[in-house]
Amino acid sequence: MSDSVLKKIIIVGAGPAGSSLAHLLSERGVPTTLVERQRDFSREFRGEGLMPSGFEALCQMGLEDQVKELPQVKIRGMEIYQKGKFLFHLEPDLFRQDPGTNWISQPALLEMLIGRCERKPDFSFLRGWRCVGLVERDGRVRGIKVVQGNEVREIEGDIIIGADGRASMLRKLLNPKCHVYKQIIDVVWFKVPCPEFIKNGIGLAALSPGNAVLSFPVYDNQLQVGWLIKKGHFGAIKRQGREALFQNLISSLPDHFADYLEKNYEKISDYFVLDVACSRLQTWHHRGVLMIGDASHTMSPVAAQGINLALRDSIVVANELIPVIRGGLADEESIDEAFKRIQCERMKEVRRIQKLQQAPPKVLFQQNILARLLVRNLPWLSRRTLVQGIFTRIANTFVFGYSDVTLKT
Repeated sequence: MSDSVLKKIIIVGAGPAGSSLAHLLSERGVPTTLVERQRDFSREFRGEGLMPSGFEALCQMGLEDQVKELPQVKIRGMEIYQKGKFLFHLEPDLFRQDPGTNWISQPALLEMLIGRCERKPDFSFLRGWRCVGLVERDGRVRGIKVVQGNEVREIEGDIIIGADGRASMLRKLLNPKCHVYKQIIDVVWFKVPCPEFIKNGIGLAALSPGNAVLSFPVYDNQLQVGWLIKKGHFGAIKRQGREALFQNLISSLPDHFADYLEKNYEKISDYFVLDVACSRLQTWHHRGVLMIGDASHTMSPVAAQGINLALRDSIVVANELIPVIRGGLADEESIDEAFKRIQCERMKEVRRIQKLQQAPPKVLFQQNILARLLVRNLPWLSRRTLVQGIFTRIANTFVFGYSDVTLKT
């Protein structure tokens, strides 16, 4: 294969979608430039729930052994509390199976992927460079403008991929039409040293009307805590002072957990308020740019889907683009047709999972009679065969994905 056949690809964003796609392309000899605004991946909050669907995608990329060596904890079950009282222990077969659901260090995963890319001669990585503009000619994007400090560069390529996350600069610059799901929650994330009463791999969910706390033991001997609150309410709670904020936080917790947080309040770290969003572009490609991952379909944190869909996106992109590039058919029309096929294949799963993500917050935070009855009767409902069947079908979609994704190239 001659160099004249190959096309240079620029990927903006080194998250799961961008880094895994860069790995797939560079392994196959495609000249690839990866641009990432962060110098240190650990400086930004990142979703870290790796489902079997995401793990299988990484295995297809030839990374099974490398992924197993990364810092992670397998989530085996969940203790459910309501208004501070224990309801039941949830440990479905889905959690016990291998590879199971794992809380994995995303910074370590990204560094591993990029490290493998950097072994290839046609790969370049611009770490700490922000995309600030587009290079356009003849109505099509031909490259990007990037900046680091006072230095500005223009980088040109034949194919531009936007994988720069939920706050995508490319998405803002292109200004495409978007389908938005109205969200009713935000999540306050933080970490605290993992207490002894949290068993290995067992999470804790504390539910009450209009308030919920989810917590999971994670790979760094910490407890990752997510406090679900009504959208836009955190500022008002914070203005009431530290004591009021803390009382709101612990209002749904069992006494032993509330006491532990009170004693370890000063040890809370990695505090971050997530403005929950869920949306998808109506068209994923615009003027020669393809958007993937959270840049094209921002996922709610419900069921930790972001990283998994991003990894599956990259496989489909590789399946469609690499044959076009290798076949010497990478004219603009062929590239755009490949972009359309990518969206067509991925949209079905994205749409289905986003729709399923809307239900849990509504049950917890919309205070109608039906929602209150559902929460109050969770123990009884969990034992009903019909309900178990419905739960299993929904869980299977979150855990294993909604459509088949197979690396073909």
